[in-house]
Amino acid sequence: MADQVTMGASRALGEGYHKHEVPALYLKKWQKTVDVAAQACGASAALIRRVWSDRLEVLVSSSGEALPCCPPGKTTALGAGLFCERVLATRSPLMVADALEAPEWREGPDANQGMLSYLGVPLLWPDKTVFGTLCLLSTQPLAFTTANQDLLDQLKEVIEGDFRILHYSRELDRRKAILEEQVAERTASLRLILDSAAEAIYGIDLDGRCTFCNQASLRILGYADAQELLGKDMHALVHHSRADGQPIPLEECRIIRAVRRGDEIHVDDEVLWRKDGTSFPAEYWSYPQRKGDRLVGAVITCLDITERKRAEQEIRRLNAGLEERVRERTAQLSALNQVLNESELRLKQAQQIGRVGSWEWVLADETICWSDELYELLGLSPEAAKPSLSLFLERVHPEDRERLRQRMEDLRLGKAAFDEHYRLLLPDGSIRLMHGVSERVFEQGDRPVRVIGIAQDITEQKRLEQQLREQFEQLMELDRLKSNFVNSVTHELRTPLTSIRGYSEFLADELGGSLTPLQRSYVTEIERGALRLELLLDDLLDFARIEAGTFRLMCQEADFYSKVDEIVESLQPLALQAQVRLERILPPEPLLFSMDARRIGQVLLNLINNALKFTPPGGRVQVRTRIEGEAVRCEVEDTGEGIAPEDFPKLFTRFGQLPAGLKKGSGTGLGLSISKALIEAHGGSIGVESTFGQGSVFWFTLPLTRAADDPGVQLG
Repeated sequence: MADQVTMGASRALGEGYHKHEVPALYLKKWQKTVDVAAQACGASAALIRRVWSDRLEVLVSSSGEALPCCPPGKTTALGAGLFCERVLATRSPLMVADALEAPEWREGPDANQGMLSYLGVPLLWPDKTVFGTLCLLSTQPLAFTTANQDLLDQLKEVIEGDFRILHYSRELDRRKAILEEQVAERTASLRLILDSAAEAIYGIDLDGRCTFCNQASLRILGYADAQELLGKDMHALVHHSRADGQPIPLEECRIIRAVRRGDEIHVDDEVLWRKDGTSFPAEYWSYPQRKGDRLVGAVITCLDITERKRAEQEIRRLNAGLEERVRERTAQLSALNQVLNESELRLKQAQQIGRVGSWEWVLADETICWSDELYELLGLSPEAAKPSLSLFLERVHPEDRERLRQRMEDLRLGKAAFDEHYRLLLPDGSIRLMHGVSERVFEQGDRPVRVIGIAQDITEQKRLEQQLREQFEQLMELDRLKSNFVNSVTHELRTPLTSIRGYSEFLADELGGSLTPLQRSYVTEIERGALRLELLLDDLLDFARIEAGTFRLMCQEADFYSKVDEIVESLQPLALQAQVRLERILPPEPLLFSMDARRIGQVLLNLINNALKFTPPGGRVQVRTRIEGEAVRCEVEDTGEGIAPEDFPKLFTRFGQLPAGLKKGSGTGLGLSISKALIEAHGGSIGVESTFGQGSVFWFTLPLTRAADDPGVQLG
């Protein structure tokens, strides 16, 4: 039986049991309650027991002769078979007149401890979970009366009323804690907002004392810490004098006057004063601050408008000079106004010529309006036809009609935007190509109220586009023929050029007989001309290959410094002839990485040749290198005349030559363009730095590591 009572009590407790401590105030009150109950009912003891975890604890016991089974603080494990466990399990009152006469209680722990009579009721929290019991115990058989039961029920209501008070008090404390946390978070957020504002924002009370300030206030007013302002008279600190130094009496202070009147003001013709005694023109606003209906102060927002005032002063100065020009221009504008009116008329005519029609669809009543031009595009008369979606779709080509109807429905429902190409099939059988664009218009919140759109006849435009495509294809074919022609001519010229170079070398080596000085100068000129022609042919051939996309780099590991040294050394005779000092600054150790050494030599040859060509006699050309991170940088510096700013866009473009180069009369203008393509194919970059009249520095960079293992890189 005891086990059944314990199981019932455990089920009754469930998961909602509150394990809160009971404040001493309530324990003291309940002590009086149980004392009254015991005395009034003639019981040996009156108890309040609470369920604590898996045990029953005597929380309050009536005063008087102590009973060994019920001192305050005594706990008994649930399942022992106490009278109270039955009350907990059933949540109902229990009365036992004589335990010895009741078989189910005769061997229970209460009877074994001499407690023969029992009257108990359950105590419940406001949420109906079990707290414990209120009970009367007697060591003698005692038949409890109805009056005893009524008294116990009344005391139960008193105690459960205390539970409600305790519960509501704790709930208020919990809500108070939540509100305090929310207030703290809100305060922190407001402080963050204040401190992130660019404007100075501070508050003052009715006496003008500072109540708060943000970081911008400290910065603009020149203070290091907010404590320097809080509680201080802000009129005396920042608004005490006018711009000329004359003091502002407190009664004339516009801020104080607005604060005390509760007015909102905006001022931009006064100065405020910093901590260091300097002033600045300020724009400020004063907003009254109230608590309920009571005026407590104001919030001041101000800006340092020094730069604005300077700008305004400059504008006034400029305006003074502009007034006369405005008067002069007024007469001109009057004459131009007539021209403008004529232009507007031509614009309207152009819109008609452009064949653009517009329409509007009111969603509320499904009415549709068309412009006159749209009527004309549809082959309809405004007098004979009422605009409608169905009438419009009748003019749409049958193959496009269903698609366009669905797109219009999607537009109305907001599922998709409308940007469609479609065809019109006119009554005369002609087909017009159209482009339509539409969008929804929102006027009341997020509810669309109408759809507007335009329809443009693009038949002629499409015809012109087709014509342009055909012309483009023709140009591409001409470009291909040009490339083939350049390639063919280059090869045709190279054969006789080889013969010329061979014979000139034969003559220069005097294999056919000794030469006179004059003859040797002729042979030298032949060799120089043949070399120039060979370089020109190489440039043309490279250019043709790059444009055709057949140019490939052949990269392998090589010594970059050695290649630079080789090219510089090969050009020393040319430098000597030009009376220019050609220098190189190179590290002694080699620099090995993957590159097309022949093409890098071609770039160096082009840059140094250009430098020698544009450097006057007595000048200097210096070639130097340095490591920059994962790349090497090579620079070719000359002491020539430099490059004019307007000539920079011509550099590195195909056939782009500077005026000075044209005067020299050599080159195709392809050298820098080809060099740029070669360097960029290596993953590097190329550029120039120049000041006109002070020479130039052409430079390029090459990465020391290649991203791919394939040594071949195709250009084009």
